[in-house]
Amino acid sequence: MDAKDAQESISLREKVNLMNIFVLFSALGFIFSTFQPRDFIWLILVECSILWFLIEVYHNRNNPGALKKAAIMGLSLALVGFVAENVGGTLGLWGILESVLFIGYMPIEVILICFLVGFAWSLYLPGEFNKNYSLYDVLLFSIFGTLGEIALVNNGIMQYNDGWGTPFVFAGYLMVWVLLHIINYKVLQDF
Repeated sequence: MDAKDAQESISLREKVNLMNIFVLFSALGFIFSTFQPRDFIWLILVECSILWFLIEVYHNRNNPGALKKAAIMGLSLALVGFVAENVGGTLGLWGILESVLFIGYMPIEVILICFLVGFAWSLYLPGEFNKNYSLYDVLLFSIFGTLGEIALVNNGIMQYNDGWGTPFVFAGYLMVWVLLHIINYKVLQDF
């Protein structure tokens, strides 16, 4: 194996991280599709986000630079989500129908979830860019993000309008997660 192949291979720890996220997302998908817990979806998602956030903060508690970078990534995902949600809502492409509090078109629950997930996600990533890992990560979050929105639609919490649908949702998630990888590994590489 040459140096380039070694650099792009995925370590056992990284494979376990990806598998853990896959299992979590699959379990949530099973719960949301089987039981359709409409009244509890936001609560379940916020609680899972808090748990992941706490686990990653605990594991990185002695690394203030990583925590600072993670806070920036959490804010980045919340900002990207806020802009996308408000643009889509303003254009009438989609709408979220239930929330404790809306800020513009975005539920406060989604803002919190975006911040916590962006924060935790940044800490779970490998320290150095790995093309193969990033590819799997982007696909994992894009596929399950799309499936998550389908679950929200099926549970009556979200609706699509004016021809908006799954292919556009998937493309949107791809763009967001590629952008977040660029921010994490290129813009914030010195953290």
